[in-house]
Amino acid sequence: MLDMMHSFLQDAPQLIFQIFLLYRSPGIITGKEDATVLTTTVQIWKILLGVFAMSWSLVSYQDELRRSVPDKQQLSCCATTTCLLWRASMLASRIITIGSFSAILHPNQDPRSVYLLRWTDSQGNIVIAYPIVTVCVLAAHWLIMTAWIYAQKTTFCAQGDNSTHPVLEFLYNCVIGFVHVFCYINVKDTPSRKRMVFFYAFCLIENSAMIAIWYVQMVVYPESIRVVIVFTVEVLWVIGVCSVIGYYAFLHPDHTSIIHQSNSASWRQ
Repeated sequence: MLDMMHSFLQDAPQLIFQIFLLYRSPGIITGKEDATVLTTTVQIWKILLGVFAMSWSLVSYQDELRRSVPDKQQLSCCATTTCLLWRASMLASRIITIGSFSAILHPNQDPRSVYLLRWTDSQGNIVIAYPIVTVCVLAAHWLIMTAWIYAQKTTFCAQGDNSTHPVLEFLYNCVIGFVHVFCYINVKDTPSRKRMVFFYAFCLIENSAMIAIWYVQMVVYPESIRVVIVFTVEVLWVIGVCSVIGYYAFLHPDHTSIIHQSNSASWRQ
């Protein structure tokens, strides 16, 4: 749990910022700027490694939860690989969307302009500060997720004598709410199908709206590049959905009972 939280609190903001910096140097992507192939490759490689590290922390968390329960069958190699694909696809889609949206540039705006609350283009016109808009969108998402998790009445900080710690539980909800800005984690030992549908539908709508705005506004890039980015975001999301369906339908250690008895799904995945 601590390793997973550390991974998200540290790696997720850094990955978004790295994507933001790539967009702020348009020549790196379009090939019109003096940047070595090695520099670009290292930046992209670091982003891929970050996504893999976050995905692996989620898969490890699932595996450790199962190990903590006696007589729980462990994940097979195929199940672990599918879980990793599920997590990596969803995280990559989400992070690309957020990083792209935050880097939206006005046609007459200097990519290296000072990042203030109010920006002006080369003609002195005020333009939208999309990094500030992104922070507001993510803050609203975090508040909604935290309230949603709090409403589920988690008991992560409960002691063996059933005593509760409301303050610690609330802090836990806040941290998990931040994780839910990027991916879903089941925090209750109850059926999770409806919660997963709600979360992924919510993120699909949010991702699609953000990447659509990016596509329309980011005219400083060729249309071919914008189409590829939008296609990548949506395809990664579809791959993630197919992976999670395949995992629970065929590879989950308890997949038979999950299919025939919807109330048998557990948070100890």
